[in-house]
Amino acid sequence: MSPSPVQIDLIDEVFLAADPAVVSAAVHEPALWRALWPDLDLSVFQDRDTAGLRFTVTGALVGTSEIWLEPWGDGVVVHVFLRADATRRGQPAQVHQLRPRVAARWAKRRSLHTKRQLNALKDVLEAGREPGEPAAQPARPAAPAGPAMQPAGPAAPQASSIGSLGRPARR
Repeated sequence: MSPSPVQIDLIDEVFLAADPAVVSAAVHEPALWRALWPDLDLSVFQDRDTAGLRFTVTGALVGTSEIWLEPWGDGVVVHVFLRADATRRGQPAQVHQLRPRVAARWAKRRSLHTKRQLNALKDVLEAGREPGEPAAQPARPAAPAGPAMQPAGPAAPQASSIGSLGRPARR
């Protein structure tokens, strides 16, 4: 049985009832990227402004990633894509084929971790909003600097609180 061409093909999304400018500011914070994928090195190759970011990925995986922001109703749908292959230890750009079951377990762990981080972002950006209520419109600051997610806050996603994604055991 031959391994699939791409070992990790993660697609996820979450709706955030928050101002699109606030969501965009949070997505542009490197702290969010580190919370989503702490073992990956991300390099922005396309900044799509309020539509999100596209990355090249190296580290434990090599490939591409995207955080796409789609305005919807009174908020934003955040779409996350990660399409990458496992790499050899210490060689962040050299593909290492995993056995199909190992790749599937690794993909599932990453998927669950990504969902937890997206929900943590939702908790931060929707704080104080009751279910069913429309998104709160933020007060417009005098300077054109939108609020950003605070990575050190207790409800914010933190790389130290997410546990280890770990590498799959070699067999």
